[in-house]
Amino acid sequence: MIDPYKIDDTIDRIKFAREAAHVHRVHATAAPLPYYVGMHQHNMLSMLKILYPDAGTCLIWAIHEHDLPERLTSDMSHPAKAMGLLNKDRQSFLEDFINTEVYGYPSAIGLSSEETKWLHGLDMLEFYCWCKDQIMLGNRTVETQMRYVEKFMPRNAGNYPEEIVDAYYDIKDHDWQTMPDMGDHG
Repeated sequence: MIDPYKIDDTIDRIKFAREAAHVHRVHATAAPLPYYVGMHQHNMLSMLKILYPDAGTCLIWAIHEHDLPERLTSDMSHPAKAMGLLNKDRQSFLEDFINTEVYGYPSAIGLSSEETKWLHGLDMLEFYCWCKDQIMLGNRTVETQMRYVEKFMPRNAGNYPEEIVDAYYDIKDHDWQTMPDMGDHG
């Protein structure tokens, strides 16, 4: 059993959430720019708004919360999780416990099976976009992770909403160059 990690004070809960947004994702990979949990959450929420504008509040909050526990647990790569290098039940318990301490309850427990597919699909899609960002910036150290996603997505497409799968293939085929500045369209 874990030692209790209590956060009783409202300001401490706010502070914890802010600190969690600064946790580095993919910390074992060299990258020219940091990849923070808060950036990941923002990007997932932006894609949700574009791909599923009528999404429910519970899914929005679950996206916001899903990596908050990494403030204490750190980030573990998807391949490591898939290889069984951690106890998923224990991790899930700890994540729910931390989100309860900070937000009162974990929003993910209220998700429908379809919303859970959105949460996991957007998590993978956003990571793939980050890999594309890194390649565009010249960071070839992420090629292994990118190849993993490119093998994983086709095999697991049935686990995600069609909109996410379609977006994945569109992103995969996109040249992913920097968007033009104002006045740079012609």
